[in-house]
Amino acid sequence: MGNCCKTVPEDLVDFLRCTPFFKIDEALLEDLGRSFERQYFPANKELWTEGMEDIKFTIIASGEVRLVHKLENKRSIIIQKEKGQCIGYEALNNKFLKVNYSATAIVDTYCYQLEFDALSRFWRSHSLAQEIFRKCHVIPLDSYLRKMNIFKSLNDEQSVLLANMFKWKILKQGETLFEEGEYGNTLYLVAIGCVQVMAKVTKENEDAEMVAFELEKANSTTNENENENENKNENGGDEILTTQIAGVG
Repeated sequence: MGNCCKTVPEDLVDFLRCTPFFKIDEALLEDLGRSFERQYFPANKELWTEGMEDIKFTIIASGEVRLVHKLENKRSIIIQKEKGQCIGYEALNNKFLKVNYSATAIVDTYCYQLEFDALSRFWRSHSLAQEIFRKCHVIPLDSYLRKMNIFKSLNDEQSVLLANMFKWKILKQGETLFEEGEYGNTLYLVAIGCVQVMAKVTKENEDAEMVAFELEKANSTTNENENENENKNENGGDEILTTQIAGVG
């Protein structure tokens, strides 16, 4: 059966909407989905081993996958990926370098996998879609991270490891990432679009003022597309600091 007649699972299209391909037209997403192959990996089966070159861009459809990166001091960094998350971003750019981490199914796992050759055939048929994809500017993510001041000292191996720790999160316009007062232990990297950050400053909350200032200062040195506003709360007279953080895509 040729790809033109291949049925695309609905969950694969949903997954693709939360990957670097999400800006591509819906019909083309389905067409791209026909280039993926569904694979089964029983528990403890390796998707690939450290040192391999022929890895594939992989979306986890169900189950869990463990990435293990061995360090020079005989310690390891372990990253766990679950349903809907992706691994093997290197394969999207024909970066056939030997990977410095292994990937193993923790439990029985199904994955959708895309070979670079299949992606190349898709791009040749849909040049406009390829241009849209390239304009995202965040793939390869490891290269993008090294352009940021806080990560510029990373080497190739470290940047790939860090890139694997990120996962894509697509927010619709008006959707809130987190509320004031919530405990946060996550670093958010705005890749595409714009996020507005608001901090309420009161006389009793000097820490909030300092956090807002540091955020404002950091963005002013790395992002020219930001906009800042200050306004007063009519009821309590509290000062509201607002800054907009724009992505590069």
